[in-house]
Amino acid sequence: MQNGKEPYSDALASSSPTSVEMRAPQNNTWSNGESSLTYVRDREDENSAQRWQRLLSLLRRRRKLAGGIFLGVIALAAIYMRFAPRIYRAQADVLINTDKNPMSNIADSLPALGSLVGSTGARSQETEVVILNSNMVRETALKMLPASDRKTADEDMVVSIRPIRQTDIISVYVSGRDENKANAYANAICAAYLRQNQESNSEQYKGSADYVQSQLNRVQGTLDKQRQALRDYKIKYDIADLPTESQARVELIGTMTTQLKTTSAEVAAGEARLRDLKAQIAGVPTTQVAERTITERPAVAALKAQLTELEGKLITALQEYTPNSPEVQDLQGQITALKDRLRQESAREVTGEREAPNPLRLQLAQGISETQAEVWAKQASVSAMQQNLNVEKQSLKQLPDREYRLSQLQADLAITTALFGSLQEKFQTLSISKEAPMTNARIISRADEAELVSPLLKSTLVLALLLGTLCAIGGAALVDRFDDRVYNEEDARQISGLPILAQIPLTREKGNPLLLGPSPSPVLLESFRMLRTQLVLGMPNAKHTSLAFTSSQPHEGKSTVAVNLAIAMALNGKKVILLDADLRRPQVHVLFDVANTAGFTSVVAGLATMEETLVQVLDNLEIMPAGPMPPNPPELLDSMESRDLVRALQERADVLIIDTPPAPFMADAQIVATMVNGVVFVLSTKDARRHGVERAIELLEATGTRMPGIVLNKQDAESSVYYSDYRYKAYLTGGDAPS
Repeated sequence: MQNGKEPYSDALASSSPTSVEMRAPQNNTWSNGESSLTYVRDREDENSAQRWQRLLSLLRRRRKLAGGIFLGVIALAAIYMRFAPRIYRAQADVLINTDKNPMSNIADSLPALGSLVGSTGARSQETEVVILNSNMVRETALKMLPASDRKTADEDMVVSIRPIRQTDIISVYVSGRDENKANAYANAICAAYLRQNQESNSEQYKGSADYVQSQLNRVQGTLDKQRQALRDYKIKYDIADLPTESQARVELIGTMTTQLKTTSAEVAAGEARLRDLKAQIAGVPTTQVAERTITERPAVAALKAQLTELEGKLITALQEYTPNSPEVQDLQGQITALKDRLRQESAREVTGEREAPNPLRLQLAQGISETQAEVWAKQASVSAMQQNLNVEKQSLKQLPDREYRLSQLQADLAITTALFGSLQEKFQTLSISKEAPMTNARIISRADEAELVSPLLKSTLVLALLLGTLCAIGGAALVDRFDDRVYNEEDARQISGLPILAQIPLTREKGNPLLLGPSPSPVLLESFRMLRTQLVLGMPNAKHTSLAFTSSQPHEGKSTVAVNLAIAMALNGKKVILLDADLRRPQVHVLFDVANTAGFTSVVAGLATMEETLVQVLDNLEIMPAGPMPPNPPELLDSMESRDLVRALQERADVLIIDTPPAPFMADAQIVATMVNGVVFVLSTKDARRHGVERAIELLEATGTRMPGIVLNKQDAESSVYYSDYRYKAYLTGGDAPS
């Protein structure tokens, strides 16, 4: 070839020092069964930059698919924001008092009805939540709404009752499509709950007021009769006064009798409350809690006996000592302790529970226990008072009969008068409470402005961006996973298990693809320098090395790679012979623009000599065209004449490079592989398919031929991490790399 075609030959030759000998590094030669090439293998732990590079490479390859998926998700989010119904949530807060009953102050001032009014005690926050969630409250709330809004509230709105932790506040949430209706329904539920609370308290006091009214009527009749009896007795016997001693004893008996009847009235009130609570608990659904029974155990009877004895001692002590004396205080302390123990024992008397307790039924059961304890305590007091009263009456009998009868009438009248006054006061208080009952809850925050909870622009946008990104990456990765093409060095190493010797960039300029062209790319020049260096450093110590080049399918550029490598080695001072053994589609003579009338097949057939068919194209480079196509290429290649010719060419040159057909389609490449020192596999990232590469590698490895590695041809900058680095290009072209 003329010198005019070699303007870059000096630059190419100077890229590798002439002092680089064709020797193999220690412990890395082909002859010892190990790969003789020095290359950088994959590290098990790749750094984050490499992973990001692979991800970006994937997205560049699948940018249309990824972009379509991303925009599709964004479009779906926009459609959702446009057509999704607006959901508003209204919130109202209720503060409840779980510490004491709202009427406890009244119960404290009425000892006779203390257990009757306050036996239910304070309800827990969980119980109030159950009540707020009950159908009764919901139905009452719906009735408070306009008739046109009731169906919407009942069918379309969602109600949620949530207690706020570590507080006595319960929040009522109502979600719906209409902001105003949600606010109205939340406020209606709170109002219905307060109404139910008031009605419950009113019912509680109504029973007590009715009972006191009946007792008041009965005592009124008794009082009238006793007054008339006393008046008649005084007129009959003309009695004005009693002696001081008799008067004092009468007053004592009157006081004791008053206390006895008051306590008896309290016992009756407690028993009436017990009957009322039992009637209430009978009306509570029994699907959760079985019927309760009250039994008195021996321990309770013993405690009541002790309490009766102490009550008697207290009455006796009060006759001799003041209420603040140590003796009286000690007895009162013992009585209080016994009452507490009796109350604890009474809680154990309510039995028969077999299922998880209903909160309302449990509350009533607690009231039964407390009322029963109070009744037992009062019964013990009645027994003690009765015993002391009998003693005093026995002493009074020693007075004259007339004085005794008079004192008896006066005592009965005093007792009945006191009882009537007490009952009248209780009745008035209970009547007021019944008409204007208090509640143990109040609304602290009304639902005025419902907030938009769905759809939310900010969260929907963030979710759409995140989901779109993940779907785009996932879709690209999924499609790439089932794609049969080979895109980059990572794919090539994974499929073949061989190192990458060099990456030949894709040249988009038309014309002669050889390095001897008018203006070869600096990146192209450097890639063949790297390939030449890798192969030179891996050659065995002996000269006369032979390499075959093949691929997985046509048009991958194996012939061009073989020709350019031959040129690069020749310009570096090596004597190179390039043999075209692709007898079906020979390309070497086309690339060098020489005749193919005689060549390899002519020499094997004995029609020409080796010297006659070799063509000198460079000072150190000779080529042997394929020659006329034979009818049976595999048999010709596998003949003894072919093997002798290959050995002769190998002896004639430092490096023999043989271009062969693609390996999977015919046996030519496998036959040639048995004649050479190594096979270089050319893989085009634009044309190769995974199954074809795997099949070709499998066939070549079956021959036992050593494979130094893979040459990635037509490598696009978008799919190559190495060539996509701007600093690499800038270094080769003399430009400035980014800081």
